Amino acid sequence: MKHWLILSPLLLSACLETAPQLSSGTSAPASTAPLVAPMAVSIGGPVTEAGTSLGQVDSDVPLLDFSGQASTVASVGDPVEPGLWMQTPLVAGPARARVTVAATGATVILELKPSEGAAGAGSQLSLEAMRALGLSLTDLAEVQISAPT
Repeated sequence: MKHWLILSPLLLSACLETAPQLSSGTSAPASTAPLVAPMAVSIGGPVTEAGTSLGQVDSDVPLLDFSGQASTVASVGDPVEPGLWMQTPLVAGPARARVTVAATGATVILELKPSEGAAGAGSQLSLEAMRALGLSLTDLAEVQISAPT
């Protein structure tokens, strides 16, 4: 334990010598590579009254339209899975639906995917759907699900 007490100031001083000196007026070298790669989101389709685009469902399989109305709380889903989708326990199979954010009225048409869980377990939106609806990635948004037309 005594050795760590003696070595810690030496190790910390070594870190300070290699760190960029921002307080002395010199700036750190500019990085040529971005920290996060930009992600292009192609939503397409007509623009709604709220000003958000209606998305194109990314599926080769023809989807049935969602019928009825439902409400759920949605968070961000798997960010690696592309497309406009919402995974929810409210459907038994894939369907196409209109999702509207209750607070803002922003709307997008997307694919509903079934998830395992109780009907009140909440839903997950794709990263593209969260962006299209103007939601932050940390939001828990109340959304309404309805028929796409």
